[in-house]
Amino acid sequence: MIGFEGRIQVHYSELFEAKAKRSGRVKRSCLEAAEAAANEARSIAPIDSGNYAASITAEKTDTGARVVASDPISAIIEFGAPGRNLPARWILRTGATLAGLKFKKGGR
Repeated sequence: MIGFEGRIQVHYSELFEAKAKRSGRVKRSCLEAAEAAANEARSIAPIDSGNYAASITAEKTDTGARVVASDPISAIIEFGAPGRNLPARWILRTGATLAGLKFKKGGR
């Protein structure tokens, strides 16, 4: 409970949070944000073959949405391969930032 000069009180409600996560509007909003991040990521993705950029998509999840890259070399592009002298590019993270979103470490 948070009081503001004795006039406003806010009570956390797990029930409200659970209902909000199931709301169609919230899910649509999350998917729209993920699609914007995916668009930004595709726009800055390396285009050697175009496969990586084409593999970047937004998808619904139980609690909202996420951006994924399904190309087999996605992890190498995103996180790099120091042993092969390939730097991390952080395409998905940068796409989220360019779309005005905050990157959530761990993705959950």
